[in-house]
Amino acid sequence: RVSVRHASVTSPQPLNADTQPAYETGFQTASAAAGAKANVRLTAEYTGRERPDAIQVRLEGKLGQAFVVLLTGQEPIAAQAFDSLDGTRECSFAPTPNADGLRAQLVSLSVSGPEIIAETEVAADPSRALQIDLTPGERLLPGQRIALPFEVRSAAGRHDDSPAASNAASASLLALLTPALWSGPVEWAPGSPSVDSNTSTGSGAPMAASWGSAATEQRPATPQHPNVPPPLAVGGTLWATSRAATDKTLELTLPQTPGVYRLAALARDEQGTLTSKDILLDTRAGLRLLPDVPARCTLGDRFVIGMAVQNPHAVPVTVNLTVDPGAGLSIESLRVIDPPETFDTAPIEPLAREVVVPASGVAWLQARVEAVQAGQSDLRMSTIVRAVTAEAGIPASARNGPVQPQPGDAQDVSVPCAVSADSPPDNASRPLRIRRALLLLEKDGMPPDAESEDIGARRTSSSRWQRYVLPLGARLKPGQRILVRESFELARPATAMKWSQRIPPNCSLVAQPQSEPRALGVLEPRRADQLDFRARGITAGPHEHEYELVATRPGVCVLPMPEIWISGQRVDTAGEPEELRL
Repeated sequence: RVSVRHASVTSPQPLNADTQPAYETGFQTASAAAGAKANVRLTAEYTGRERPDAIQVRLEGKLGQAFVVLLTGQEPIAAQAFDSLDGTRECSFAPTPNADGLRAQLVSLSVSGPEIIAETEVAADPSRALQIDLTPGERLLPGQRIALPFEVRSAAGRHDDSPAASNAASASLLALLTPALWSGPVEWAPGSPSVDSNTSTGSGAPMAASWGSAATEQRPATPQHPNVPPPLAVGGTLWATSRAATDKTLELTLPQTPGVYRLAALARDEQGTLTSKDILLDTRAGLRLLPDVPARCTLGDRFVIGMAVQNPHAVPVTVNLTVDPGAGLSIESLRVIDPPETFDTAPIEPLAREVVVPASGVAWLQARVEAVQAGQSDLRMSTIVRAVTAEAGIPASARNGPVQPQPGDAQDVSVPCAVSADSPPDNASRPLRIRRALLLLEKDGMPPDAESEDIGARRTSSSRWQRYVLPLGARLKPGQRILVRESFELARPATAMKWSQRIPPNCSLVAQPQSEPRALGVLEPRRADQLDFRARGITAGPHEHEYELVATRPGVCVLPMPEIWISGQRVDTAGEPEELRL
C-alpha cells in the first residue's frame, strides 16, 4: 500500500484518514492535457492468474520521475516507481483476488506535486471471462407468466474443462426488470468512454417506455459508481430475483401495462468475475386489463366493481371477456356499460361477455358482487382476442406486425380480495363499548338534497360544513361525505392507544377532510383500505373520535368495528348499535 504526499513516496504506510493523499484517483481527475503534453502511452493487460507477473503494464514515451499505481475502484492496491522513462519500459504486478475493474495510472512527480499523466483499464483475462445466454420469447403479452431459459458459461466455450468453466457453473445471477426508457450508449462517469448497454439487442431496439409514448431518447443520470454495469445502475426496478447458475430458468410475470421493458442480468463467479447482459421484452401487442376490486370486505357485503379493457391500438378489437370471482365472492350480474350493449349482444355464458373495444379507446364493464365466504378470494379477469377489425383509412402496417393484436391472444389478471367474517359482538362480555353515529356532510348555505330530506337527516350544527344525523338504514349516493363519530369512556388512564379502522369497500378516505373531525391522536401514513391513529397520555373519562369518509361505489357494506390496543394490549370492543351498514 502506498501513500503519496507532495512529491514523496512513504513506505510502508497504509492509506487512511490520517495519511491524506495529495492526489485523487478516478476518471474525473485524469488529465488528458498532461498526457498529451508528456506524450506517454500506457497499456495494461491481465495475462493469467497462475503467473506471478499476471498483470503486465507497458509504458512508451519520455518522462522524468514517475510511478505506476494499480487501482481497483478508487482504492490503490500496488505501485512501482521509475527514476525516469525514456523509450519503452515494462513492469508487472502479482495477481489480485478480483481482477475485474482494475485500472493503471501513470503519475509524474515534480516540484509542484504529483500529476496524473495517463490512465487505462487493465484488459480482462480472456481465460476467466463469463458469458450469459439469455433470449426472450417471440411474442409477449402484458400480464403473461413467462419462463426464460438462461445459461452462464465460460466465454471460451461450453464444454471445456478449464477453471473458468467450473467457475461459471458455480456462478450466481441477479436479474432486474425495468422500463426501457432509453436506448444506446450510457456514460459510466464523466470523461470515461461510453459503454453500449444494449449490445444484446442491436441498434434497432425500441425506445418507447409504453405503447403510444413518444420514441425519444431519454438519457439517465450518470451513475456515481463506475464499477456497476450500466444496466444495473439506471432505471426503476419493477421486479428482481437472484438465481444460481444451475437453475437455468428465470420465471416472472410481465407488467399489465403494454410497453417495452428491459431485463438486465448480472452474473458473478466465486473468483469475483462479473459479466452482464440485458434484453428487451416487448408487450406492446397486448391490451390493458384494469379490474377495480377492493382489497378487503366483510362477509355479507354487496357492492359494485368496475372492469376496464383499454385498447392502445389504432384499430377496434373484439374480445371475449370472462370473470371468475373466486371462492369468497359471488357475481350477481355482469354487464357492459360502455360501449352500451345492444339487443343482439347476448351473454356467451353467465360470467362472460363479447366486447368490442374501440380503437384507442376503453370498454367498461360492471359487476354486482356479494361476499359469501370468509377467506382469501382471487378475482380473475381474462380476455381472448376474437377479431381485429379493419377500418377504412387505416394502413396495413397498423393492423399487422409484432406490436399489433392478433386473434387468439389471451391475457388475464388476478386481484386478491380478503373476506372477513365479523360476527355481531356479545355486548355483555366486552369491556370497551363504543357508540357510533353517522352524519351526512353538506356545504354551508346548501340545503340537503331531496334524498337527504327523504331519509330524515337532522341538522346538528351551523359550521361551514353542516352535519345531518343519518338514521339507520339510510341510503347514500356516491360522492356524498360521511362523518363517523365514535364515543367511548375509559375507566382508567392509558399511556398509549392505537385505533385501527378498516374502510368498507364502498367508501374511501377523504384526503383533505373539510369538517375538521376530532380525531383521537395522530393519523399515521395513509393506507388505501385502513386508518391507523396513535395517541399518547389518554386520560380516564369520556372521549370522542371522528373520521371522514366518502361514498365511492354503489353497494351496502358493513362498517367494521375498530381494532384497539391500549398500552400495547389488544382489547375487546362492543358496538352500539351492534351492526352499522353503509
